[in-house]
Amino acid sequence: MSGSRITFLQGQADQPNALERVVAHVRGQFEGAGLERLRAAERPLFAGIGASYAALGVAVDLLRARGWSPSGCSPARSIGAPPGSTSMY
Repeated sequence: MSGSRITFLQGQADQPNALERVVAHVRGQFEGAGLERLRAAERPLFAGIGASYAALGVAVDLLRARGWSPSGCSPARSIGAPPGSTSMY
């Protein structure tokens, strides 16, 4: 859809299909090794910006309700460079 435009009503009508595509994509990311790495995380930290940051609270609350102990959520700008790195870029 890069470079194309649709009307608001077309976008609204296509939301169920778009959500199905997102669900399928995310499920694929959590298969195999990806899921094992997530399960091995002792205290995951969730980061985001804007609306994604606001939505992280739901994920953290759901994980806590199921016995996980996530570190919580953080605005992405608050996360520093990886260990051993002098820059995020």
